Formats: sequence, C-alpha cells, structure tokens
Amino acid sequence: MKLAVLISDTNQVLTELPPSRFNGCYDPESGPLVLPLPQGGEVSVQAVTLRPGVLLMWGSYAVRQPTQLRISGEQATIGLHFVQTGALALRGQNTPAPLRVAANQHVVWFDNTPEIGFDLSPTEPSRTVSVYMLPAIFSQLTGRRPSATETGQLRAGQLITATMHTVLEQITDCAMSGAVRRLFLEAKAMELLALQLRSYDGSDPQPAPTEAPHPDTPKLHEVLALLQDQYTSPPTLGELSRAVGLNEYKLKKGFKQLFNDSIYGWVLNYRLERAYELLKTGQHSVSEVAYTVGYQHPAHFTTAFRKKYGMPPREVGGAGALPE
Repeated sequence: MKLAVLISDTNQVLTELPPSRFNGCYDPESGPLVLPLPQGGEVSVQAVTLRPGVLLMWGSYAVRQPTQLRISGEQATIGLHFVQTGALALRGQNTPAPLRVAANQHVVWFDNTPEIGFDLSPTEPSRTVSVYMLPAIFSQLTGRRPSATETGQLRAGQLITATMHTVLEQITDCAMSGAVRRLFLEAKAMELLALQLRSYDGSDPQPAPTEAPHPDTPKLHEVLALLQDQYTSPPTLGELSRAVGLNEYKLKKGFKQLFNDSIYGWVLNYRLERAYELLKTGQHSVSEVAYTVGYQHPAHFTTAFRKKYGMPPREVGGAGALPE
C-alpha cells in the first residue's frame, strides 16, 4: 500500500514530502521525516508498513496558520484516527462536511476515495496516530466491510481511554529495531483496533464527547505528562495544581471529563500497565516489578494486578516471572 503526504503552503501550493519515505514498503528502521513549512511551523511524520494493506502513521504538526495536510494513495482506505493533542478536521471528496475531531478523541473514518484531508489549526500543536487499512483487511479483522456509499465516520468519535493512551505512547516511544520493531508496532495497531471495537460495542462505556474541546485541555495534558513521568511517586493534587496553574476543583473535574478516570484511578491503571509490560519480558520477579512501578508492598500489587487482569502477575508471559 502506497501513500503520499502533501501539505499546502500559504499560496495553496501543495508540497509533497520526499517519496523515498512515503512510497512502497516503508522501512521499519526509518526515523521521522521533518519538514519546515513555508509559512512557519513544522511537520514531523513517521510511517511503517505493518503488513500488506495495513500502514501505521504518526506525527506532530505545529502550524502558524490554517493548513491542510493531504494523504493520497492508490486505493481507498479505512482510517483509525487518534488525536492525542490539538485538533483536526477530516475531509473527503464524498463527505459533505468536514468531521472535527478534538483532542483526546478517536474515530473510524472512510471516504471511499484514495485521498483524505486533515485540516490543521494553529491554536495548539497536534499529535496524532493513524492506522490505515484496505477495506478487505478491515473486513477480515472485524467482520464488517463498508459499502461504496457508506462514507464519513463509520464509528462516531469517542474519548481516548487511559489504556488507549498507553498504547499510543508505546507506539510513538518504541525504541526497538528491525523485524521486532515491526512486529511490536503491528501488535499495538491491532490492540488499538480491538480497543476501538470494545469502545463502540458499549463494553467500555464512556461519556459522549462534546463538540468543543475542554477549555483547560492544554493544562490537563501537562498534568497527564507529569503523571506519566512521575507515576511511581506521583505529585499531590496541590503540587499538580500549582505546577499547571489550575485550581484543584477544576483539575479534578477536568481530568475526569477529559480522560474518563480520576487522577488516582489513572495512576493506578498506568502502574499496572507498566508492570504488565515488565513482566512480559520474563526478566523480573514480581517483587521487583512491584517496587519498580511504585508499590511499597508486593502483596498489594498482586491484589490490584489480579483484579485488573484476572490472573496473578506470576502467570504473565507464559513461562512466568522470575522466581523471588
């Protein structure tokens, strides 16, 4: 599957990103492609072909005026789009009006044409992750294939869950190389699809997203970044409040609305997900992992882990964790 990424400048002239990175089978070793924009700002995009008919692309976009990014291919694709920060509007030739996707939302999109557009806003830098699939592949994986007249959002936008955020960060921060990197990224892309299906099927209930982004979204994402960096010994509510300049009431309420979890619940979930990744390596004992992710008592860790995953931590990874 081939894709070309094109970006319009101030005169609406499209600049195509160098085709060596965005045509044919993308090298899993290739790093991000960074392109300064004529009107100021910068686009950084990275793509990996996971298997025939499935492509993973992620990027960050900092623009100083409204800019359109176009993704053009040889065949129509279904896109799983996750907007981590900022906002964008999806547009296509067969879609009557652009679909706005706010920060912390995800959507499944199909236009039945080889080209779609991203409208980027200068209000806040955007970070996105997208999985593109040929309709036949999507049908094999989900049991559903959209008709030629079924265009636009196949599944309405919903909030990105804490688990989805973890998978997205694992994709963008992946430090593996070679075939292992491609296999890892493919597994994470399939996990995103599964999480989306669970979300849309109603087994992962969450409040419907509002059309307008939360006014404190940038500060709340700062809070999220602080928690990710310090999850083993997280800041207090007061420390977070002072760090981002948001009072405690707005902080607690906004965090719950944006990330569908309390601050305490998010940290607990994030610790357990980090623990699961460590246990899968088979290189650590349960006690080591418990202390590493911030638990003072391994027994408390084991109880929380079993409650989340339905099994004791020593059973993760087939052969199990290292003995104590």
